[in-house]
Amino acid sequence: MPRVLIIQDDPAVLALMRHGLVRRGYEVDSVRSAHEAMDRLKTERPDLVVSDVHLEDARGDLLLGAVEAHFPDVACLLVTSGPTSRSSFGGISVLRKPWDIVHFVERVCSELDKRAARNEADTRDGSLGRASVS
Repeated sequence: MPRVLIIQDDPAVLALMRHGLVRRGYEVDSVRSAHEAMDRLKTERPDLVVSDVHLEDARGDLLLGAVEAHFPDVACLLVTSGPTSRSSFGGISVLRKPWDIVHFVERVCSELDKRAARNEADTRDGSLGRASVS
């Protein structure tokens, strides 16, 4: 089953996200800061990283941009109450607040499907794609 890393500094939101994904059968790891996330990525490689845009120690969009730059095979999803255009966040896929748990889990599934398709295409022709915004 795919592995998801959640970066969320709000414990209640983190618990909800984790619960929804675990119920779906995903392996979920979570941290509460960008610093913890980068440390975790040194030793573990998730299939998807989900981050809130506003973290206590960094902006989530900048963190996910670094994740995409260093680990292009890892999908990224940014959760924000702000604008949702891809160009607003450097091409990172965005989930707009407010969201419900069903929609959140569906988006995670969708981003993982896109990642699998992109990685399959990369294997065939060596190109890298970007996820879309909904």
